[in-house]
Amino acid sequence: MSVMTEDSLSGASYRHGGGWWDGPRRSGGYRVQQPDHWIFTETGLARGDALGRQSWPPLAGYECDGVPLDVFDAGHGALLSIWADEDGTPDGYALLAAARLGPDWQEFPARARHAAGEGIHTAAMGLFTRNGTVFSAGTTDWAQVLDAGRDRQLERVTRNVLDGLLRR
Repeated sequence: MSVMTEDSLSGASYRHGGGWWDGPRRSGGYRVQQPDHWIFTETGLARGDALGRQSWPPLAGYECDGVPLDVFDAGHGALLSIWADEDGTPDGYALLAAARLGPDWQEFPARARHAAGEGIHTAAMGLFTRNGTVFSAGTTDWAQVLDAGRDRQLERVTRNVLDGLLRR
């Protein structure tokens, strides 16, 4: 019997993300990886720009889901791990943006190739299609930031996601 991971359903997993429960979190935003994707239409965001950088609460919520990455560089981008598919990341998963979780985060779970606290942990925003289209923001606080009404780019991304999924 094969076990399906949360990665195979949403594209991301807490195992590649992390948690922060005590004290205020810093806001660094999600670094855009694919600015030409339809999700970023009319946002003005370029590769490496940080979506939600100034948001409060921070867009990278107290719990985040990420994807297995081999490289994460704010200026040059992120690279999905060569073993991402073995961990359940769906074929065709598009990493649209990611927020690297810094060393001050309180929990970095263990996973197949890394002990707890090792490797690159992120909040990942991505999309894939398999019998339907799945968008995953990888954060618990998307709705709170949206409700605050102070981040026009996040509002536009949300509108693009809703409009794009309705057309599919």
